[in-house]
Amino acid sequence: RDRVEVGLGGRLDATNVLHAEVAVVTSIDLDHADYLGSDPAGIAREKAGIIAEGATVVIGDVRDGPRREIFASAERRAARVVAFGEAVTATEIREAAAGIEFRYRSGDRPAGLWIVSPLRGAHQAVNVALAVAAVDAFTTGVPGGTLVPGEVVTAAVAGVCWPGRFQVESPGPMGGATHVYDIAHNPAAAAILSGLLERALDRGELRRPAVLLSAVLGDKDWRAVLGPLLAVADDAVLTDAPSAPSGRRWDLQAAATELSRRGSLTVEPDFERALVRADELAGEGTVVVTGSCYTVGDALRLRRDASG
Repeated sequence: RDRVEVGLGGRLDATNVLHAEVAVVTSIDLDHADYLGSDPAGIAREKAGIIAEGATVVIGDVRDGPRREIFASAERRAARVVAFGEAVTATEIREAAAGIEFRYRSGDRPAGLWIVSPLRGAHQAVNVALAVAAVDAFTTGVPGGTLVPGEVVTAAVAGVCWPGRFQVESPGPMGGATHVYDIAHNPAAAAILSGLLERALDRGELRRPAVLLSAVLGDKDWRAVLGPLLAVADDAVLTDAPSAPSGRRWDLQAAATELSRRGSLTVEPDFERALVRADELAGEGTVVVTGSCYTVGDALRLRRDASG
């Protein structure tokens, strides 16, 4: 069986030619607003377009108007709803440098599972819970299907590796900065990242100075993305990601002019020189690379090439 990730919205996405037995809607945020609009309920309606007739839909911590839209779409398609906070819960969440731990419970697993994940941030408990719920819905939704044994589930979750999501790379033997890579590219993800950074810095897991290295796409709300991150960072370097589509690159100078009011920053259009400058500013502290998948991907590629 296959897992397919929707690229944009849902109702009109190319992946919707498939009849998915299980659909998952993790969250609703103002992303791709130029295509999906700026109304959360309308975005939820577009995303709910992936729900197939008679399927199961697993939904995350979605509330109010968006939640009602998804439930209404499921009802029209005679789909079963498995909702976080109702049929699925994550409690006793503990966040630490090594990841998260929490108690998972669902209608399929009333006794619960104690889950340990290397993913960082309490918000990841919701994502892991949804993944487990989706697997359970899939395996029990076929004739003769049974639940995956609990020990298999917990072992699988413990072995998860998700590059570009608060990926922390320690300095090499010659010292230097710790690097954090996170593809946060919308306001919600940036707010989560800023909170993770602040807590890690306060606990001494990451060291100051914390330097932000960022390139955001021009069709994103870069003000809302960078605002909370600049509030945590001691310095910033703004640049352009080489692999970003030319038609979607941000106006670097305009961004620098506006954001310079919020704190110290350097503008370096050349990506490689920007990375070097961020390392210089951070010293033995922390460089946070973020803003888009392109930004993080280009930085990781350069790091890999430099290490041979």
